[in-house]
Amino acid sequence: MSGSNRPQGFTWVQDNGDRARRSASVKNWQKAIRDKNRPGRFVRRHFEATVFHALAEALRTGDVAVAGSEEHADRNDQLLPMDVVEAKLPAFLVEVGLVEPGEEMSYDAASFRRQPQDRLTAAAAGADADYPDDEGLIIAPETGIPSLKRHRADGQTPSAKRLEEAIEARMPERTLLGIASRTAYWVEWWRRFGPASGAEPKLKDPFGRYVPGGC
Repeated sequence: MSGSNRPQGFTWVQDNGDRARRSASVKNWQKAIRDKNRPGRFVRRHFEATVFHALAEALRTGDVAVAGSEEHADRNDQLLPMDVVEAKLPAFLVEVGLVEPGEEMSYDAASFRRQPQDRLTAAAAGADADYPDDEGLIIAPETGIPSLKRHRADGQTPSAKRLEEAIEARMPERTLLGIASRTAYWVEWWRRFGPASGAEPKLKDPFGRYVPGGC
């Protein structure tokens, strides 16, 4: 990593010297790595964390290899032997939903590709057939971008109203002070407060001082 906080300054050191790109970072990290106080810059520690997170995942899946790592361990030794794979494959296919229970079929690379392709084709055909009757879905003729109309609620149903009334009857409205005083009485959380030195507090009535209004 370089010392600069600018996005273009961060470098993932590789043999070819490629720069680490922001688009390569995990989506969940996108917000964390940006510096809120300095737009256009990264928080260095957060950015380094996401780079190494992505690197660790790539090493785990075998998408990235370290030169000379074969001298320490061969990743192929961690793979199951083919006879074990063939024995476990039928149960695995049923578990992930690729094969129905009791169905016997040979499963190879062509079958693996054909099955999701057939599902995608069927789903696309179903979507095309339902589109004319779907008033909420709009596809812009100029761009082809789909969008959904804003859905307007039809109002509260009688069953929802009854549920709301039942909840309110069993859970009456409480004030925040009332909740604080009740929980203090039940679990005595006020005993956890005291001087930073660890000495016993000198208050004559700590419950009354820590809990507004008492109970």
